[in-house]
Amino acid sequence: MSRDLLIDGYNLLHAAGLARRRYGPGDLERSRQNLLRLIAQQMSDEQRRRTTFVFDARDPPPGASRIGTHAEMVVVYAERDEEADDMIERLIDDHSAPRNLVVVSSDHRLHKSARRRKASPIDSDAFLDECARRVYCRQTPRVEPEIKPAAESSPAEIAEWLSVFDIDPRELIGEDEMPATRQVPRQAGDSPADSAPEAKGRKPRRRRTGRKPPPIAEDVAFWEARIADLFRRRPDEFGEDG
Repeated sequence: MSRDLLIDGYNLLHAAGLARRRYGPGDLERSRQNLLRLIAQQMSDEQRRRTTFVFDARDPPPGASRIGTHAEMVVVYAERDEEADDMIERLIDDHSAPRNLVVVSSDHRLHKSARRRKASPIDSDAFLDECARRVYCRQTPRVEPEIKPAAESSPAEIAEWLSVFDIDPRELIGEDEMPATRQVPRQAGDSPADSAPEAKGRKPRRRRTGRKPPPIAEDVAFWEARIADLFRRRPDEFGEDG
């Protein structure tokens, strides 16, 4: 919901750089109209309907009444024996909902009057900056940042990072999803630790084949047969007591 705006006209005129040290015939009125057009362009229809400009009585538009409108904004000229600041203070005091009122002026006297009634004062320069910001945001299209796809890591790079951080690939994906080329079949009698990937800094364990060593009796019989064969082929090299 828009808030009511009560604007110190000549104060904003100077802040906008539209005021002059000396005015020729009709110059002041042209400056006021330029200011009214400038502000009206930055507001919505509802905001303009809730905006009031107050100017001093000096050099009012010829033939115009003390209260008029411009693009649905109310334009008030103070009485000849009253300054604009006096009239603005009176409008602040008479406002039915001052907490919903914004007073635009750089005059500290009006700031105090606004705060006393719980209204919100704002300097003219800050008000113009806010208007400029709205114009910029409205005219400048929003540019979404370009998101470039990340380069895919090679299998060797992935394996290196897993090794650096000592991560078991099966902790990242289920065993059922592991590639067949990476699965190591478990031999009978192997413990789970034997089939796990090598821990960092440890020597790989020799895999047990599950075959039992030959009995010692078979070795004795082999060497006895070998010695008997040597005696038969070269008896001259061995005595009877061999």
